Amino acid sequence: MGSLLSVRNISKSFVRGTMVLRDLSLEVAGDDRLVIIGPSGGGKSTLIRCIMGLEEIDGGQIDFIGNPYVYVDKNNSRTRIDKQSQLKIGMVFQNYTLFPHLSVLQNLVLASVKVRKESRGDAKEKATELLRRFNLLDKESEYPNKLSGGQKQRVAIARALMLEPKLMLFDEITSALDPELVAEVLDVMHQLARQDMAMVIITHEMEFARKIATEVALIDEGQIIERDVPEIIFDNANHTRTREFLSHFAR
Repeated sequence: MGSLLSVRNISKSFVRGTMVLRDLSLEVAGDDRLVIIGPSGGGKSTLIRCIMGLEEIDGGQIDFIGNPYVYVDKNNSRTRIDKQSQLKIGMVFQNYTLFPHLSVLQNLVLASVKVRKESRGDAKEKATELLRRFNLLDKESEYPNKLSGGQKQRVAIARALMLEPKLMLFDEITSALDPELVAEVLDVMHQLARQDMAMVIITHEMEFARKIATEVALIDEGQIIERDVPEIIFDNANHTRTREFLSHFAR
């Protein structure tokens, strides 16, 4: 399958002289589940936020479905983002980002009504089906403060899917959860994988990465150190840095 997302030589710095991403490139096909691993501060979250259009870039370009999506305008050195492309990408954060004053159902319906201009009836029907899929239908009238962390994260995933994205981005979505709640969120991710949803996933759950990824990439110091299928990365990595990082997760 052809490239869905093409990140070409992007660079990013937050403080003058301190590079967070260094001439980084990667491709994601329409059937890829790319899992990104690596040490804290290595650039993983910055990369995924750049892909979502939440951070400006200093150089390079991101194309989506063959069209320029995030790029630097040479006339004024400002980052430009194609908003129509951005609407086709969904992102789920580690801290849920649900609207606390809206019920679960209202959290889902709002995006479709406001962004996709769907009727409230159509949006509610779609939201109800997603809540049923994720075993949350009995929570549709609850407010976020009444939900467990795992339930909040499943609602956040369902809300992102309301916009029918072509690509989903997940940034450490289990890191804030108690261990017993992680499994219910990972089960939802496996559901999406079975439907061939294109995903870029940042995680420290190495067993999950091994099971769900079509490819795994290690990022450190703003660069991709190694990228390959899970069997190679976890069992026979070529790069010393990859082996060193994974040694911390050895049983």
